[in-house]
Amino acid sequence: MSIKSTRNAMLGTMMSFALGTAALSVPVASAQEGASQAKPECKTVITGGTFNWGLKESFRSYILGRIAQGSWETKGEVKESDPANKKSKDFQFQFQVDPSVSSIEVDSEGNVTKAEIGTKPSDVVFEGHHGALYSNFKSPYITAEGASIQGGASYEGYYVPGKHMTEYTPEDRIEENKVSGRDVFSKGHGNWKVDGDTVTLDASSMTYVPKPGTDGDKSIVEGVDVLFMGIYSADYKPELDDINVSLTTEKKCATPGEPNPDDEGGSGPDNPSNPDNPSNPDNPDNPSNPDNPSNPDNPDNPSNPDNPDNPSNPDNPSNPDNPDNPSNPDNPSNPDNPDDQGQGQGSLGKFGKVWNYILGTVGILGMLAIIGHAINVSGALDGIHKKIDEFLRHHNLR
Repeated sequence: MSIKSTRNAMLGTMMSFALGTAALSVPVASAQEGASQAKPECKTVITGGTFNWGLKESFRSYILGRIAQGSWETKGEVKESDPANKKSKDFQFQFQVDPSVSSIEVDSEGNVTKAEIGTKPSDVVFEGHHGALYSNFKSPYITAEGASIQGGASYEGYYVPGKHMTEYTPEDRIEENKVSGRDVFSKGHGNWKVDGDTVTLDASSMTYVPKPGTDGDKSIVEGVDVLFMGIYSADYKPELDDINVSLTTEKKCATPGEPNPDDEGGSGPDNPSNPDNPSNPDNPDNPSNPDNPSNPDNPDNPSNPDNPDNPSNPDNPSNPDNPDNPSNPDNPSNPDNPDDQGQGQGSLGKFGKVWNYILGTVGILGMLAIIGHAINVSGALDGIHKKIDEFLRHHNLR
């Protein structure tokens, strides 16, 4: 085989190798690019806000009227919008939103699809009939599925089966007659508006929804209906006041594989049925009415602080088998081998970079070989060699 043939064969081999290395480098680069472009997942988190609700205009007027001759007292995180006009239609109790027991879901088009808005610990205690009437409206909240709104609260009152509201006396306020809990008692239509980091809700057409077992005519009161002693129903003054909520929010984003925004806290209620303000903290071991429970169809009263399922129970840690990794025990990023996941990804990235450097260098050499081969095939090198040879012969250098 001639020198020229050998040279051409070598150049052909290098061309093939250059093209092959270029093809091999593409998958590694593409994989790294795909990983770097992973789309972050974002969620809206409530940071604060106000929750305004006058509850029921006719009930406020009744309490302050000539029949009940009563009043109310506010405690905790609640104010009155207009203390001089407590009977007015526009009067509202102004509560503070509690981010730790609140959550909201907003879709990509800016529509609120789901929410639970709770308030900080507060009490509005209504009294009347010379101390016979007592009703404690505590820390109201709403739940929402799109435009469908339910309003509720924690509550505390006293109930004697078969006894009409006007027949109660201060002597009936004993532990045996106490009824407390947390439940919804109203429904309405909500109009949500998302404007940047501000989310507002105007809930209108709110109406009272009594519990199935309540019968005002027979003085039978179930659960949350103790707030109004069972006197309101679908047939008698069901109208409630509008609810107005204004929220401050922020977006928290995390790339898949990174810690979830929920792990930083304040993003939603861990146990909305049992907030940090239990309805009966002074007597958790003694149910309010053991002989005649207010809600016999629901024995698992969520207000029961002895609830063994409560995740705040220090005697039942969420991950007892892995006490050395408390940062996120409920959602480990790699449950099979969480310690090696980061090392594996880091090693793969370093190997990919080195591999691309090697293939890039070889590819450049191959491309230079291709260019050299093209020049050789064109005959340009033969002409240069001929001129050099003539020069050397002319000057007797060869």
